[in-house]
Amino acid sequence: MEEEKVINEGGINGSADGTIDYHSADFLALQAMIKASAEKLDETERLNNVLLSIRFQMETDLREGE
Repeated sequence: MEEEKVINEGGINGSADGTIDYHSADFLALQAMIKASAEKLDETERLNNVLLSIRFQMETDLREGE
C-alpha cells in the first residue's frame, strides 16, 4: 500500500503555492528564533538532536526506498 503524500498547500507563510520563501521576513525570523534556542542547549542535548536528525533521515530514506 503506497503512502499518500501530504502537501502543505498554504506554504509556510501563506503563499498559497505550497512553497517556502526562504528569504521572507517570517521565515528568517523563525530561523533566528530556532538558532537562538539551539545555542542555549547543552552538549548532551545537542548530541541528542543530531542523533534524532540522523534517525529521522534514515527512517525517511527507508520509507521512500532510497
